[in-house]
Amino acid sequence: MRTRPYLIYLAGLLLAYLIVLFGFVTITDTGVIGHSLVRVVAPCVELGLAFSLICVIGRWERLPVKARQLFCLLIATIVGSVYMAQTCALYISNSFISALAIENEAESRLVASPSLYVGVVAFVVWWAILVIRVLMPFPKQRAQAPGRTRNRSLGRIWSSFVVLVLLELYVLALQGKDTKLEAGFRQVPVAKLAYTGLVMAIAGNRVAHSVKHDIFARQEPVPSFAFQKDWVYEKTVPFASMALDVKRKRPNVVIIFTEGMSARLIDAYGSARPGLTPYIDQFASNNLKVINYFNHTAATYRGLQGQMTSGYPLSGGSGSADSWETGDNSKQLARLAYASLPSILRSSGYRTYFISPHPDSVALNTMLRSLDFDEVYSAETAVSELKIDPGIRIAGGSIDDEKLFESLKQLLQTHESPGAAPIFAGVYNIGTHAFLDTRPGGLTYGDGQNQVLNRFHNYDRAVGQFLQWFSNSPFSKNTILIFTADHSTYPDKYYREAVGEQVKPYFVDQIPLIIHDPFLVLPRVFDANGANSLSLAPTVLQLLGIQHAENSFLGRSLFDGATEQGFALSAIGRSVYVTTPKGVLTKEQAPQADRHALHRLEHQLDIFYGEQGRNAVFSPSLPGQH
Repeated sequence: MRTRPYLIYLAGLLLAYLIVLFGFVTITDTGVIGHSLVRVVAPCVELGLAFSLICVIGRWERLPVKARQLFCLLIATIVGSVYMAQTCALYISNSFISALAIENEAESRLVASPSLYVGVVAFVVWWAILVIRVLMPFPKQRAQAPGRTRNRSLGRIWSSFVVLVLLELYVLALQGKDTKLEAGFRQVPVAKLAYTGLVMAIAGNRVAHSVKHDIFARQEPVPSFAFQKDWVYEKTVPFASMALDVKRKRPNVVIIFTEGMSARLIDAYGSARPGLTPYIDQFASNNLKVINYFNHTAATYRGLQGQMTSGYPLSGGSGSADSWETGDNSKQLARLAYASLPSILRSSGYRTYFISPHPDSVALNTMLRSLDFDEVYSAETAVSELKIDPGIRIAGGSIDDEKLFESLKQLLQTHESPGAAPIFAGVYNIGTHAFLDTRPGGLTYGDGQNQVLNRFHNYDRAVGQFLQWFSNSPFSKNTILIFTADHSTYPDKYYREAVGEQVKPYFVDQIPLIIHDPFLVLPRVFDANGANSLSLAPTVLQLLGIQHAENSFLGRSLFDGATEQGFALSAIGRSVYVTTPKGVLTKEQAPQADRHALHRLEHQLDIFYGEQGRNAVFSPSLPGQH
């Protein structure tokens, strides 16, 4: 059986991969020759292994020729598909396919780059050429080599195969050494995807078994509902009131959860891009700006649920066995009980709403409804019930940012009567999602070549129109308005070009938190001292004076000493980071003096994950601890 077509095919895959890796990916260690050499040699190892396996099967005469061709084409197809997928991932995200990317595979509908389509088509054409070459009629066979020579050749192939298998196993063992969201020099396409899949399978298996078994090793027995308590904060809010009758009627509360926005993009937080967010800057200059405040998890499913329940959700959007988008998991996950910001406010007489940009078919809406909102508006119901113009749908049928904030304006206006109950409204946009560019007709920034700058400049206009309307409306005098993010910006190459190479390639970073409260005398700046968005729900309740309520919040209010130890723990599934006033660290980088406190927080995280698996985080009928 001919093997030369396979050699040419694999060489083409290698060439395309190296062109993207060295030509389009931001690599922070380009000056290290040894690292560059590893980046070239490592894929040669696994592609060489694929070729040697093809040679072994091709010479296995016990199999019919057609069967050998089929097996060899299958190997080539699998390896080629992985290289194509990983090369595309590198091109759009600056990173190989990660567990986080797989968990958010439902958002792949947002990626619509023509250059990616060209790459996929090029791969399909290259694969088709291989198939044609392999299945063409054999040319006249040359005379068989003498038996000893043939056996010697087969022996060399087997020897090469065994050596390459051992090398690939060694490479596979190194894939976990790189935890950053960038192409580590040890990482290679097939081994990295295999390692990621293995880690996710183990984690998914642990979660599945946690429903029946307490799987986490603990130092002492932990009862169910171990985190439940009946208080939210301990200290009174450290700000003076604007009026003596502030507590006669509770204010409305509106929280804007911006999709994937790091504070680095806002000029008020020191952005290097002047004029990128003028409306947000103006809002920040007139209200309380919280600094050194980070996201405590990612991505959107965990970010929204985690902030409104002050916990670490184990289940993400999609791609793993326990995710919201997998099978009928959303029905099971929606049954898990949490004390949430909307549920506590409902019990305090609020009407609670959330406006989602997504169609009803997206499980994010199911997750939001499980948090006990009175109403979750989807793309369809925002049009039918809030009476907005559907406009131009983007990103798989979602409503764009301008229409989203028009929906929020309409919602507020329906509760304008003097006797209406106070409302809590949350809103989340889609136009700033990773890998999206401004749609045709939208604003661009500068020369328009950086999609991150374009989409956030365009978003600033959309949210700015709402902020201007709000500041001139009666709601500015009776509504707490909070501007924040569901999580930080994904550190792809465009983002790193936009803010500079000083940004660390983690999915944890400083996020904005800007608070307008017309009832309190707030300072212009408040230092969160490394606290994270685990503190959002208790902070809102402290601003409202709701001190006693059944909850299982892990976070403390920012105004109640949220980080007495000087750092906080951020967790994306099993990946753990430390947030400090000086930035984000991996747990291995944490100072020795903080290791004991960090171990305690990790221990708490493990317990919390286990309690989720057993639906033992919160019980509405169980009195909390005093």
